[in-house]
Parts: sequence; C-alpha cells; structure tokens
Amino acid sequence: MVTSKVDDVFTQKRNLELLRDYKEESASERTYDTLVAETFKQRRKFIQSEATSSSEILELCPYLGRSENVRKEAKRIISDFCFKKCVERLSEGMKNVLKNKEINNQNVVSAVRHIEKKIAKKGSTVLKFKDPSTKPDLLFKDKIVEFRLVCLGAPNEINQVFVAGEEKCFFETTQNLVEALIDLLLAYYVFDVNYADAMAGIFYFLQEVSLGINDDIPKSVKYCSFMAEFRSGVHTV
Repeated sequence: MVTSKVDDVFTQKRNLELLRDYKEESASERTYDTLVAETFKQRRKFIQSEATSSSEILELCPYLGRSENVRKEAKRIISDFCFKKCVERLSEGMKNVLKNKEINNQNVVSAVRHIEKKIAKKGSTVLKFKDPSTKPDLLFKDKIVEFRLVCLGAPNEINQVFVAGEEKCFFETTQNLVEALIDLLLAYYVFDVNYADAMAGIFYFLQEVSLGINDDIPKSVKYCSFMAEFRSGVHTV
C-alpha cells in the first residue's frame, strides 16, 4: 500500500515506478493526483539529472502524455501559473501583433509567422501543418528534435493538434492555437528542454507574454528590437 505522505527518496522513487504502470481509471482522481503530486521531487530529479531524452521521461511518466497533466505539472514548476490567465495574455498579445480586435486560428498563424519573420531563423517555425492523409510514420518526422506543434489540416480548418518532438507525438492538445501554443511552451518546462536556437525567439516571446517571465538569458538584437516595438504598439512589416 502506498503511504499518503512521502518523506523519503526511496518511497518517492518506488511510487514513481508504480505510477508508470498505474491505471488511472482504477483509482479515484483524488488518489491518482495525490500520487502524482507526492512524486514531484523525485520526478524532477529524474527529468533534470538522469533522463537522456524526453522519450525516456514519457516512458517512466506516461501521465505527462496528456495536456491536462502537463498543465498540472507546470503549476508545480512555475510560480503563480494559471492557464486561463496565460490564454488571456497571449490572446491580447497576438491582437497587439496584428493590430486586430479579433483572434482566431488564422490570425494566430499570421501573428506567429510575422513574429518568426522578425526574430527566427529563416525556415524555422513552431507550427507545422500536415495533410490529414499523411502516413503515420511521416507525420512527426522532423530534423529538429525539440518540441513544436504539428497541426493536421489548414489554418482555417484544423482537425487535430499535437505537441511533437524527437520524431514522435508527446500529447494531443486543443485545436485552439492560442491554448496549443501555451501547451507547447509548457512542454519545454515540464520536460526540461532547452529551446532550439532556430526557434528561441518565438519561445521567448511566448514565455514573456503568456507567463510574464523575462529571464536573464541574453536575447538577440532582433528580439530586443521586436519587443521594444511590441511594447510600444508600433510594428513594422
């Protein structure tokens, strides 16, 4: 029987291994959430200092393969994290980028493309659109191993959205691209992955606008210039 309070590394590690094969539906949601919460320290230790890939993390922690659990984990990692507030902030940020009062998936794609044109390396993007008929073995094939969104369909008609990396799907997210972009950002925090150099600028933007986090990592001149324009409300095309 698993104890209700975890007070030693051995118990945390044992519970972490139990969770790997645990059937979520076989216990109450409260019990399951308690087990996940109590193994947090050991899980972070494994993620930050023992795991050699995000795939290895997902293998030991399969519950991180669901967007709702990624959001719960982010709340344990990020101070004052609130998903709803992040969505509101990023929606307003996208409107500011486009100088538009409305925000929908097509507008989000336009905003992302505009930001990437300004601050990302040519040819790199956090959004990849795939035809729904794409063969499964080619759906997540990618030169970049870090996370990005893979969207089935077109900007005006999205069927499914996945957070993908290491040439595999880590979890399916919402078809609302503002929410999906936040889930994508959270995956970097939860799986402790560094931003790919080619896409770092857009992730710094998402991080600063949605989470309100502006860390001490030196940013490119292009990024600083763009953010100065963004904060002043003046954008050049």
